[in-house]
Amino acid sequence: MAPERVMEKDLMDGLSIFFVKYLGFWGTVNTYRTSGKVNLLFKIQWFLTFLCVPFPIFQFMSPAYIKFDLEKATIIILNTTSFFQMTFKQAVYSMNIKEHAILLEVMTKDILRSLPEYKKPHAKRIFEKISKRCNFWCFIAVVITFTAVSLWTMNPCISSEYIANHVGNMKDVTTGPKKILGGWYPVPFTRSPWEEIVYAYEFLWFFWIGYNVAIYELVITMEVLTLHAQMSVLNYHVSTLSKKEIVQHSGKKGLTQREVEDLFYQELLAIIRDHEMLLGYGNRLRNCFNAYITMLLATGGLLLIASIFQFLFGAKDAVVSVNYMLYLLYEVAEFIFLCTATTMLETSSTNIAFSIYSSEWYTSDKRSRDTIQMIMIRSRKPMSLIAVKMYPVNVETLMSVFQFAYSASALISRMVE
Repeated sequence: MAPERVMEKDLMDGLSIFFVKYLGFWGTVNTYRTSGKVNLLFKIQWFLTFLCVPFPIFQFMSPAYIKFDLEKATIIILNTTSFFQMTFKQAVYSMNIKEHAILLEVMTKDILRSLPEYKKPHAKRIFEKISKRCNFWCFIAVVITFTAVSLWTMNPCISSEYIANHVGNMKDVTTGPKKILGGWYPVPFTRSPWEEIVYAYEFLWFFWIGYNVAIYELVITMEVLTLHAQMSVLNYHVSTLSKKEIVQHSGKKGLTQREVEDLFYQELLAIIRDHEMLLGYGNRLRNCFNAYITMLLATGGLLLIASIFQFLFGAKDAVVSVNYMLYLLYEVAEFIFLCTATTMLETSSTNIAFSIYSSEWYTSDKRSRDTIQMIMIRSRKPMSLIAVKMYPVNVETLMSVFQFAYSASALISRMVE
């Protein structure tokens, strides 16, 4: 029997799905969850992606038709790499849509079966606190992405004449129309009507890139942070384990010591089942995003280098600088959200050992102590997203990427000088 559709009323307290709902992810994944089939929107998304395919093909052809220098090369590489990054993200999402349908359960509030009713008010506060952070991050991601898309499309800053016929500083080329993307086409795109056709095509291309980027950034942020929220609630539950409270809320009176130990042991078994369930979701999340993150670190690093070079060392023009600053801001925000959220998940997953050590384990019998030891051993390996199936992604990774990108950009600028 197919799983039920996840409804908004089932979501953890305070979590907003406004953006993923109206950008189409929520409906697509929920449809697949209940029917095993993709909806019409999913097919339209791939159709629009195929419409963008000619652009990178033309850029691979361009060295045979136009002259290059380092500034022009970075402009063309920037947009071409963005397309490959977006397409790869869409492919990874499509291949793992079944896993995403299962991971919707992580966003719900009642998956921890071991959590007793009397602890749910405090769990609600934990959910609300982390959901508030998640909602804010999603809002910032959408604002940055669509601000960058809007300014790039409303203020085209790439000289068509420079792309077609010149090298050197783009600011020195004052003739010819402006275009949105730094790309070459096998048509006279510096003259009408091709100028208008190319502008319309690049408008569609850039808008579609921004739309997809927003979806996948929101998805990975929400899935990682909601799993972190579930693990944080389990940490709270484990750290406050008390035999007295267990007996008090069991409704049973006059229990012997052995019966109290049995109740405590049954509570531990329920916690183990919840912990194993969350570890299972963590493994699904890791498998879903391993290829995604590997590609993101590779192409994202290249995009950072090109963006930093153009912003700091490229044409000194106000419109160009603002556009590349926003492009750079988007790349930086994507890395910050991903690495920070993963670090939080790592911390909450390994804190289980400390939390259970804070409980009344020392008053338990050997059976319960052995069970507690098992939980502590299982929590020694942090729950984390990884790249190339071995490198964990965290704040240290973030700083390494930023340092490498700036150093490479500075080196390229010295080569130009």
